Amino acid sequence: MQRTTIILPERLKQRTLEKARADGISFAEFVRRAVELAVNEPPSRASQRKRRAAIEAMRAFRDDAPSGGPADLAINIDEYVYGASGRGKS
Repeated sequence: MQRTTIILPERLKQRTLEKARADGISFAEFVRRAVELAVNEPPSRASQRKRRAAIEAMRAFRDDAPSGGPADLAINIDEYVYGASGRGKS
């Protein structure tokens, strides 16, 4: 294991200590478990929807455009999918 220092807001630390005590584990063990859950958690539904939208947009450009889609699609995918600059699909 490696020692790590983190800075928490006072109220968050207090709530974390209380939860760890209620669970019968140390503060350090509680934090380790919380971090483990966070890094192993499957992607959120929102991020999955965004990924599907990006894939669908790339397929639509590929299928609809005679040239196979815009040359800058990979670089500007957010603009095309979410309309970041106003020219994309929404």
